[in-house]
Amino acid sequence: MEHVKVDFFGITKDSNKVYKFTITNNNGTEVDIINYGATVTSFRTKDDFGKIDDIVLGYDNISDYEKGEKFFGSTIGRNANRISNSSFKLNGKLYTLYNNEDENHLHGGKIGFHKKIWDYEVKDRGVLFTYVSEDMEEGYPGRCIVNVEFSLTDLDELCINYTGETTEDTILNLTNHSYFNLKGHSSGSILGHSLMVNGDNFTPIKQNCIPTGEIRKVDDTPFDLRKAKKISDVINEEHEQLLYGNGLDHNYCINGEDSQLKLAAILASEDKSRKLFVYTTAPGIQIYTGNYIENERGKDGIVYNNHSGICLETQYYPDSINIDGFPSPILRTGDKYTSTTIYQLK
Repeated sequence: MEHVKVDFFGITKDSNKVYKFTITNNNGTEVDIINYGATVTSFRTKDDFGKIDDIVLGYDNISDYEKGEKFFGSTIGRNANRISNSSFKLNGKLYTLYNNEDENHLHGGKIGFHKKIWDYEVKDRGVLFTYVSEDMEEGYPGRCIVNVEFSLTDLDELCINYTGETTEDTILNLTNHSYFNLKGHSSGSILGHSLMVNGDNFTPIKQNCIPTGEIRKVDDTPFDLRKAKKISDVINEEHEQLLYGNGLDHNYCINGEDSQLKLAAILASEDKSRKLFVYTTAPGIQIYTGNYIENERGKDGIVYNNHSGICLETQYYPDSINIDGFPSPILRTGDKYTSTTIYQLK
């Protein structure tokens, strides 16, 4: 069967054409991705009862993706998550970035990778997207060539392979920012979902959501998700860290070897009819329970609100470039950035 179908999606305000790529496997699972932001717009799959739902939040048209600030389904770069004081030192030189979250730099800046038109190449079971980030774009040094390949297997695995190279030493830390709701994007809250995270440690944050620099054990805290817990039971506990994040908005240090594929998390719908397994080579996973979605009109006219979706963002730890002891997001000239994440439905 033909596994990739290409359709016209829309035209941006700058008159760029945007295309939608529908990847289908032999089970009938379908994933839609557009070349604006290399963005996952839909993920349609059967549950254990044979019911088909679209399990990611998103928009119906390109105009809403251009205006949107929630990063629905997008590829994030050059640096996922936050950089404190919108600056970092590399090779003794200070680089200043755009501060788009108070004093912090978030998810690549004012016009990050999620707002770019990506080149594309259709593959047998997926699509390879390419973007060239020019030297000093958003304040980052080096001309950086980035590839993100999405593929869909017959094991219902959405595989995302990231690679990158640079002309100068720089930072590269990529992730996908899909918001999952395993009951379907239009079903309301994910607070009834259960979540397991394969991490003995997490990185606590300050009030501005920047890590303190500590790597703290999850023992005897609400953050101990080594055995699955209902999300509402976690975020309703009284804990200073949950107040700072307005819920879960924290990085976990994934157990296992860096650069090796390992289980990071398992998300399950309330009735357990869908389970999502997350595997990655990245050292960390940011768990974000959609704490700041307010009255956001999405697909099919559905209005999303707080906790309408949960993000499972595999990446380097937040502010790693500024914190000694955290895994380094530095990409050196002549080296190759590689990272793999698999979202598998079971």
